Amino acid sequence: MASVAKAPSASPLPSYLARHVQLGFDADDITALLTSIESSQGLETSSLSHLPAEIICRIIERVPIDYVLGLRLVSRGIKEYIDTFVKYSYLERSQLSCPTLPWAPAAGHAFARGFNFSQDDYEELYLLRAYFSHVEAPITAVDESCAKWAGDIAVFKMEDRWFKAVQRLGSSVPPFLTPILDWDTLPISVPRQDSETHGKMRWLFHLDHSVLDSGFQAPRPHLQISQNIEERSLRVNWRDLIQWSLSTETRLRRMMDEAQSAFTFSPQEDRLRALRRSCLRDTITLFREEDQGRVRWALNALPPLFGKPRFDRPSAAWDSLEHFENDAAALVTILRREAALNPQEHAHLQQLAKDRELMVTELSRAVDLFAAWRSGMYSQEGEPTSWTKVKKPISSPPFAILPKNPMAWTDAQRRVEEQRICKWKSQKKMREQLTRLLTDSQDEMYMMDNGLTDLESDI
Repeated sequence: MASVAKAPSASPLPSYLARHVQLGFDADDITALLTSIESSQGLETSSLSHLPAEIICRIIERVPIDYVLGLRLVSRGIKEYIDTFVKYSYLERSQLSCPTLPWAPAAGHAFARGFNFSQDDYEELYLLRAYFSHVEAPITAVDESCAKWAGDIAVFKMEDRWFKAVQRLGSSVPPFLTPILDWDTLPISVPRQDSETHGKMRWLFHLDHSVLDSGFQAPRPHLQISQNIEERSLRVNWRDLIQWSLSTETRLRRMMDEAQSAFTFSPQEDRLRALRRSCLRDTITLFREEDQGRVRWALNALPPLFGKPRFDRPSAAWDSLEHFENDAAALVTILRREAALNPQEHAHLQQLAKDRELMVTELSRAVDLFAAWRSGMYSQEGEPTSWTKVKKPISSPPFAILPKNPMAWTDAQRRVEEQRICKWKSQKKMREQLTRLLTDSQDEMYMMDNGLTDLESDI
C-alpha cells in the first residue's frame, strides 16, 4: 500500500470508501485492499460467510482491542488494514498519563489536608494527562499528501488544567512537585536500567478499556518516551506503543480465561500482578550483572498470588519493589474499572457521589438546627440540674471518608452507599417536616422571649 497519494483514479468511489482517500489511499490502493480481503473468503478452507469487504472493515473496526491481533493472520489485506487505519484509529482515542502524587484514594482527604489543598485539588493533581495531537510527518515524504499514519513518532500534548491547578495553588503545592514546576525531568523518562527504581510506575497508557503502566513493558520493543516541557508535549514511537498495548491486553485476556480457584487480592488484580511480574522478569537482562541477582531476589520476595501462603517478607530497606507494585496495582485497577464503565454506569456513580455529598451536608445542617433548638428550649437559666449532668454534645453519625472520585470506591462501599442513599431519599417528606418543625419551634421561642422582655420593661 502506497504511503504517498497517487493520481486519483477516474472511477468514482462510494462515500464509505472515499473518506480513505484523504488519509493517503487512492482508488487503486482501495481496490487492491478489497480484492485481497475478498480473496481470503474464496478459499475452500475458509469457514467465514462471504461478506462484502467494506462490511468486514466495519466489523474489524469494532472488534475489542484484545482480540484484534488474531485477525491479522486472516489475509494480507486485513493485516494491512489493521496495521494502518485500525491502529491509527486506536492512537486517536488513546492518551498517556504520568502519576505526580502518591496514589492514596482512601486517605486522599487527609493527604490533601496535610498540604493545605482540597480533595478536588488532589483529583486534579495526582495524574498529569497527555492527549494525542498528531503524528509527525516522515522526513522522506515527497509531499504533504502522505497518509496520516506514515510517520513513526506520535506527539501527545499535556493538558493545561494540571498546570493551571498548580499555578492556582501556589505555595500549597507539595515539595515533590517542584522538579516538574522547574521544568526538570518528569518521572516518565527515568532510565529503566536503574535497579533501585525497577518496577516503579512512571507512566500509563490508556486505550478504550485498557490501562497499562510502564511495569508491563517488555524489553522488545523498548519504548522510549521523550518530553519537551516547554511545549508541554511527549513523543513516542506510536507503532511500538500500540503493538505493545494490544499484545499485552491479549495476554491478559487469555490469563483471565484460565480457571483459578483462589486469589490473594482479587481475580483481576492477581492476574494483573502476575503479568506485570512476568514482564519485569523479562527486563532483568537490561541490568548490569551485579544488579541482576538483586532484582531477581526482589521479584521472588513479592507476596504470592492465587491464594498461596506467604512465609517470609523482606525488611523495610528491601521492600521497595513491593511498594511499587502495590501503588501500580491500586491505580491501574481503579483506572481500568473506570475505563470499562459504560456512560450510564459512569453517570450513576457520579450521581451517587453527588447525592452522598448532599446527604452529608443536609445531616450536618440538621444536627446544627437541633442543637440550636435544644439550646433555646433548655437555656442555661432554666436548665434542670439533672439535664446538665446527662447532657451530651450533638454530633452527626460518623461517615467514612471516601475518595472524591466514586470510581475508587470498592464494591462493598458502593453497595452500602446505595442502600443508605435509597433510605435517605425515601424519607424526603419526613426530613422536610422535621426541619419545618424545628424552625417553627425556634421562631415561637424567639417571639416568646421578646414578649417577656417587653413585658418586663413595661413593669
